[in-house]
Amino acid sequence: MRSQKDQASRAHTDAAWNNILLTLFLFASGGTLYYLMELGWRGWSHPTMGLLGGLCFYFIYHANRFFHHRSLAFRAFLGAVIITALELLAGCILNIFMGMNIWDYSSKPLNFLGQICFSMSVLWFLLSVVACILSTLVRKYVFEYPLLVDTAHRAVSADAMYHSDKDVGSKQ
Repeated sequence: MRSQKDQASRAHTDAAWNNILLTLFLFASGGTLYYLMELGWRGWSHPTMGLLGGLCFYFIYHANRFFHHRSLAFRAFLGAVIITALELLAGCILNIFMGMNIWDYSSKPLNFLGQICFSMSVLWFLLSVVACILSTLVRKYVFEYPLLVDTAHRAVSADAMYHSDKDVGSKQ
């Protein structure tokens, strides 16, 4: 039998692995989906937009989880704020400081430094509705139960038990 300390240690390890897998999943899926959306919308994208999309989905997922009791409109508004803030930060670094000129909203009304604008924030709101729904589905059906971690841990535990039984048998 396992001691309570061993069980607590396993639970802590499972939770850590589950968080790592969740973070990788959010970055990969959010980045891939946003990159593909840009390809469809503009006909091209930049690799940094995949990273930005992953970062946005990561923060939207956690905001959606934290504010799950609030309305979808509130969570989508928060998602639009998150995306707009990260877009401003990325734009200042990539476009202004590094001169990459990936996007330029300077011709659009209500823009700030040509990096963010009101019309794109409205679009980010609509995209955030979808992101909030997707993040809820991910939380409920992919990462609510630590399926991947639990399955992997059981395989390792079974292997360890098999080898320990062989060691016990060889000593007798």
